[in-house]
Amino acid sequence: MQKAFLWKLNSLKKNWLINCSYNPHRNNIGKHLDIISRSLDTLSTKYENILILGDFNACVDDEDLKSFCKSYSLSSLIKQPTCFKNPENPSCIDLILTNKPCSFQTKCVIETGLSDFHRMTICVLKMHFRKLPPKVINYRDFKNFDNERFMNSLQYTLAEEHIDYSRNPDKFFEICQNVLNNHAPRKKKYIRGNNKPFMTKAYSKAIMARTRFRNKFLKNPSEQNKANYNKQRNYCVSLLRKDKKEYFAKLDEKNITDNKKFWHTVKPFLSDKVKTREAIILVDNNDILSKENEVAKTFNNFFSNIVKNLNIPEYQCEDDIHVRLFCNPALQAIMKYRNHPSIKTIGHSMQHSSSFYFSPVAKNTVLKEIEKLNTKKAVQDTDIPVKVLKANADFFAEQITRQFNEGICSSKFAESFKFANVTPVFKQGSRNLKDNYRPISILPIISKLFEKLLCKQLSSFFDNIFSKFQCGFRKGFNAQHCHLLMIDKWKKAVDNNKVFGAVLTDLSKAFDSISHDLLIAKLNAYGLSFPALKLIQDYLFNRKQRTKVGSSYSTWEIIISGVPQGSILGPLLFNIFLCDLFLEHENCYFTNYADDTTPYVVANNTAEVIENLTNITHKLFTWFANNQMKANYDKCHLLLSTQEDANIQLTNGTINCSRQQKLLGIIFDNKLKFDKHVENICQKANRKLNALSRVTNYMELPKRRILMNAFFKAQFNYCPVIWMFHSRSLNNKINRLHERCLRIIYNDKLSNFEELLVKDNSVSIHHNNIHTLAIEMYKVANNISPEIMKDVFKLREETYYNLRHTTEFVTNQINSVYHGSESASYLGPKIWEQIPNAIKNKDSLIGFKKEIKKWIPLNCPCRICKTFIPNLGFI
Repeated sequence: MQKAFLWKLNSLKKNWLINCSYNPHRNNIGKHLDIISRSLDTLSTKYENILILGDFNACVDDEDLKSFCKSYSLSSLIKQPTCFKNPENPSCIDLILTNKPCSFQTKCVIETGLSDFHRMTICVLKMHFRKLPPKVINYRDFKNFDNERFMNSLQYTLAEEHIDYSRNPDKFFEICQNVLNNHAPRKKKYIRGNNKPFMTKAYSKAIMARTRFRNKFLKNPSEQNKANYNKQRNYCVSLLRKDKKEYFAKLDEKNITDNKKFWHTVKPFLSDKVKTREAIILVDNNDILSKENEVAKTFNNFFSNIVKNLNIPEYQCEDDIHVRLFCNPALQAIMKYRNHPSIKTIGHSMQHSSSFYFSPVAKNTVLKEIEKLNTKKAVQDTDIPVKVLKANADFFAEQITRQFNEGICSSKFAESFKFANVTPVFKQGSRNLKDNYRPISILPIISKLFEKLLCKQLSSFFDNIFSKFQCGFRKGFNAQHCHLLMIDKWKKAVDNNKVFGAVLTDLSKAFDSISHDLLIAKLNAYGLSFPALKLIQDYLFNRKQRTKVGSSYSTWEIIISGVPQGSILGPLLFNIFLCDLFLEHENCYFTNYADDTTPYVVANNTAEVIENLTNITHKLFTWFANNQMKANYDKCHLLLSTQEDANIQLTNGTINCSRQQKLLGIIFDNKLKFDKHVENICQKANRKLNALSRVTNYMELPKRRILMNAFFKAQFNYCPVIWMFHSRSLNNKINRLHERCLRIIYNDKLSNFEELLVKDNSVSIHHNNIHTLAIEMYKVANNISPEIMKDVFKLREETYYNLRHTTEFVTNQINSVYHGSESASYLGPKIWEQIPNAIKNKDSLIGFKKEIKKWIPLNCPCRICKTFIPNLGFI
């Protein structure tokens, strides 16, 4: 008999929900966890802190229990064996699960003699926590700022200097910052370490009054003092609820998902990657570093020497003495790499009719870019605020236009635009190791404007040069496109009794490893003019960065390689650097997105697949070595559609076979099943629901809908056409989550799922996936899709005969269900046939998207939509 009891514990003004349960049979653990889940779904909206303890008769590593813990962000405090029924193989089945493990200490197991087999589990709840130090906030004081006075002062100062600022942009922006400092001075303020954005002065005063009444009551515990304390305590609770409701009510609906204060309040509930404390403590060479300046220095040395520590061999030029005769760095780079394999490949592939030159821009173009700037984006402390730029857009656009056009003529990029502030952001693993942080660069806002103008012109030149397999950092391309072609080819191979294989490669610090000189040589080979090369070379040369931790900065360090991270131009330059890889392997198929490059082949048997993949991988890794990039063999994997154990032997390492891998955020196995991926999506969505349900009580209906769409439904919007062919049981699980989401939004516990969808004027997640597939079909039909999609959805060739039942897309011949009919290339044309012509003939993609969201297929041929009859099958 399963038992579960619930208690409420008040500890330091924190409410704890305690669940004590007993599961007598191991096989019933799934049902037992369902009972607990229903209790948590009902009560977790009121409690941030959860504690579940009892005899589960299942280990925490069991799949059911592991899934349950992931859904509610729970971790086990007990690691030692607790049940010794089998002394030779004791198990840990008496568990204590919580979503706040840092609130406990002294977790142990002891023998009491009260039980034959079980030991007592003990944990101690902390009652006191170390107070967080105050946070230092740097800001500009706009309290007395007068824009008209600022502009008059700025123009007067500029006129006094008698300088041609189009030739000296550094001086121009230095004067702008100095004048701005007088009108909106930079200041510091200190706030509490645990400050919440909904805290008000009235609530702070009420807390202080509550503390005074409490201290008075403790000194003299009379009835009057107790009544005064209880009254003030209840007043604080009601005031807090009132302040929270007012805070959420004032949030702008358009910016609710971008509001910084709101994000910092909610994100700790949504992700375990958010910083739980302001201070970063590092362990480096057995030393514990806690001071901000020491941590900043350590991070900066690590980030600056990442490439040096990889020990990548330098390119050896055959005629180094002759190269040094050239004074210009761009000419030196061209001569140094003139015999490089990549330069020769580009030379054989390219037929240049004319060179590329950067063109001057008009003032209106700059004005449009200034209008697009987001005031919410992070900027440097010494930068010109975006709102000042936008308020005086006409003046700054004129100055920026002149400086940009002068920079093109002189091939110079302003030195002050090359300084980046780096913030270390935690990735995963231990927070005390510097390797587990990635550097996020904050560049001057004017630098990004210049980069946007350069990027637009350079992108239009390379759009026809890039390989169709390059799907990263390109307008109109996304990760779903490169996945679709690969998965579709694999399914066709298995459907035709063939074998597929792929090598998932991994590069170490790919963006940081790019050689500036080799990049310049490649740009020259592609046809950039010498003035354009000099400008790009000056953009890359002498860049500096420093690391910021808290309010402390490290010293400046020069960056000698890599494209600037956090920049606009950096991703485009990375794509250009990688482009000749695909020119060299024209007859191969790749899945590529940024630095993730996966070659794959289809053949008649495993031996042929291994042979072809070995040849391709050898050439690929040779290209990496020639281009001074470091392949990480330990993180490279071989994926085969067969169950055979195989590997690829290379000169410097071995790539072993794997049954399941993650590529570009999608988990799949060699049977092309995505059950693990869908399970992970559901767990993330469940965690989001648990967190958001605690704040939606303070919000009105429109904001609740926006919030749920942004944080819950968004979980299912990444590459849905890839994983949409899953089982009916997983679809039911998704629907249950969706139903729970709608119940929270509308506070409706009576309506069924279909009624809730009608109330929300929306469709199920599965029908939304079908709409996404239809949108891809529309893009192909109207020639606005990436070229790679035309290999998946093939248009029917025009004929002279007007045949009945003809479709616009070719329908594949299939031999099996899962790998044949349950593929995008087969289902897509079937769905397209059912879409009414009034929707298919829409003139614009926006109009098609608007109409398709209202359409529900009545006779969808997919397995999920078909009716299932026991002992008969799907009909």
